[in-house]
Amino acid sequence: MKNTNQYPGVDAALFIKVKNKLIKIKSQDIYMIKSIGDYVRIHTADQKYTLHTTMKSITNKLPVKDFIRVHQSYIVRFDKITVINKDGCVVNNEEVPISQAERKNLLIKINIIGP
Repeated sequence: MKNTNQYPGVDAALFIKVKNKLIKIKSQDIYMIKSIGDYVRIHTADQKYTLHTTMKSITNKLPVKDFIRVHQSYIVRFDKITVINKDGCVVNNEEVPISQAERKNLLIKINIIGP
């Protein structure tokens, strides 16, 4: 994922097109992005936005330090993960699957204490 926030101290944000307007969503408000065919659904605490775009396109616009892809169909905000188990993780009280391929990347990124 590419970090496109080129102005230090300024919150990263996405502008999404909804009907005839552009709506600003701060990246810190996003806790999950889910792929649904040719669409992605951006989940925030207050709203869910469905856009006609690709995961690759949206991945390139997210700050790399804040988000991690945990499955082919899911990107989550790293600091919103509360539990990681064998098959998934919990993000904002929602169970999200973790693929075997992405599990290794997630485990490298977290700080594990204990056996």
